[in-house]
Amino acid sequence: MPRRGFPPNPMPENYVRLDQITDELYDKFCKEVLEEVEQECTPQERKLLDNMSSSGDFGAAVDFYDEIMGELPVVMVHMRTSKVFLSPSLREKCIEKVIAVKKCEPNPICASLAHIQQLFVGFPPEIRLRHMLVAELEKQEPGTLSEDDKRIMALPPSARFTARPNTKAEGDNISRFQRRNCHN
Repeated sequence: MPRRGFPPNPMPENYVRLDQITDELYDKFCKEVLEEVEQECTPQERKLLDNMSSSGDFGAAVDFYDEIMGELPVVMVHMRTSKVFLSPSLREKCIEKVIAVKKCEPNPICASLAHIQQLFVGFPPEIRLRHMLVAELEKQEPGTLSEDDKRIMALPPSARFTARPNTKAEGDNISRFQRRNCHN
């Protein structure tokens, strides 16, 4: 049987990953789009900026208002989803502010997660974002985490799920009926 190679890379060469967009690149892109003036940058940054512009995935907007973040003078917009893409530093501030506002709700993590996912794009995957929100809640309101949660939050992100107690089906207190019908 002949050996088959790997399929070609599905990502085009000019694809820009969201984690490649730094605060500086974010600012340069917004200025280029809004002022229509090419910004001074390194060849690597120029390639990323050109790819971002030519892809049609990103745009820029002025005077964006969010009830929690307040007014942001300039933001990047992910055109496919019409959601705001925040710079890395703004993402950190967003997590702080959304927890500060939602911490008094019955389920502050779910409320915070819902707010972020409804308006913004570019945050880490949901489980990592949840862990970031839990850590921020514990920072703002010490004592909200159980001892198990504190132990789990001290682990590296890759080990957190497997460290949860009672993850085996027979070890939890949920009946088969409840487990079967919990997603209805």
